[in-house]
Amino acid sequence: MGNTCVATHMPPTQTHSFACPHCRRTIELDDAMKATLVQTGCVVCGCPVTEAAFTPLTHPNTN
Repeated sequence: MGNTCVATHMPPTQTHSFACPHCRRTIELDDAMKATLVQTGCVVCGCPVTEAAFTPLTHPNTN
């Protein structure tokens, strides 16, 4: 008997553009990474960031 892989449907996450107000680095990220940056600060310079550093991105529907 072989292994059966059952795919689970993951809800889509929002994509955001992040622009650090201190070092000006910009990256595109998902909800989970956004939450991490708000808690821990910029991954490049370590400075604290707020919700104002994120812009929601919209992508065309690829279905």
